Amino acid sequence: MVVPEDYGRAQSNKPVMIVKRCSSAADLHMKQQPIDEQKEIPDDQIIKKLPNGHALCIIKRTRVKGFCVECIIRKGEVENYKKTLPKIVTFCPKCPGGRWFCEPCFDRLH
Repeated sequence: MVVPEDYGRAQSNKPVMIVKRCSSAADLHMKQQPIDEQKEIPDDQIIKKLPNGHALCIIKRTRVKGFCVECIIRKGEVENYKKTLPKIVTFCPKCPGGRWFCEPCFDRLH
């Protein structure tokens, strides 16, 4: 695999965020997008919103699912932890990397 020389670098002085674009579970694409050009999340996708800007949001594309980051940290030492953890479709867009959170972990950490 050849990595371009400018991979991961911003094209300008604006801060950038890596955004995952998924057309299918097997086809993940990474795209750089300046933060001030990102679109707001629609209100029908927000489950909980906090005054500090963090929000628990749901992904409408139900084919894209993940595991709660905090549950993985807590149960990651157990063998086959991915078989015991439920897959979720909720995340916090304000957390670094748009971390996946289940509702109890989101409440506890925010």
